[in-house]
Amino acid sequence: MKPLNPKLVLDPMWLCQANFVDLEYYTYILLDAQKKYLTNLQNDFLNFYEIVFHYLNINTIIADKKVYDSHLNAVRAHTHLMDVVNQLAQPDDSNGKSIMKMGSKILSEVLQKYLEKQIPVLENLHFHFNNINIHKQEKIYIVCKSTKLDRYEIYTLNMKSNRSLGYSVSRKAVLSLPNLKNSEFRDRLLAEKPDLTDFQPDKNVIVVSGTDQVVLSDGISLTKDIILLNKVMNPSHGFDANVLLDCNRLLEKKKAIPFKLKV
Repeated sequence: MKPLNPKLVLDPMWLCQANFVDLEYYTYILLDAQKKYLTNLQNDFLNFYEIVFHYLNINTIIADKKVYDSHLNAVRAHTHLMDVVNQLAQPDDSNGKSIMKMGSKILSEVLQKYLEKQIPVLENLHFHFNNINIHKQEKIYIVCKSTKLDRYEIYTLNMKSNRSLGYSVSRKAVLSLPNLKNSEFRDRLLAEKPDLTDFQPDKNVIVVSGTDQVVLSDGISLTKDIILLNKVMNPSHGFDANVLLDCNRLLEKKKAIPFKLKV
């Protein structure tokens, strides 16, 4: 199993890590990150949410005049950030405007490459959940169901983690449950894993079927990305399993993803 909590390729504070505000330097930083993202994409798409985070962080700078670091702390009073924000307010073209435009362009191009690999995986998966507000829970159980083997792998997505970008994924159990009826799942799970008492099918559980047709880590990673995107893009609406398709349609039309980070 591939690691499900990848290290960051790009520090969210990249804008604050130069000696002065310089378009050429920041372009170099983001092109180097782009190269690493595309290299990693040859093996998996685990970096997808990180790229989304950076893209939405740029939107947050433009909209709210702040940036979030890797621990989701809002930063406003940094010299470089303030310089860029002040330049964004100028009526004419400025270095700050060029930096934001360049950053959004590079990151959107990388996102499209990732989505090209994710969408064929998504077409094999089916999501089953009882709570349309599941993306608003602090801990979510992801249950991957193998119909061939009556095998269930259970993971948790911690949405209040101290890890980078505020989330973490961990495997909690691998179970074989033949002749399982839907109403029996929690009882049979607790018989095997009595410590998982917060496993609540009507509240914080999403079951993913179709993982027999894909690499399991890809299915888990994709489910995690969809949940995290819903948290950002659908905070006041119900869970939308097609949120990746919505992003792809916008990018294909050369339109911006019109959201910012909300922590």
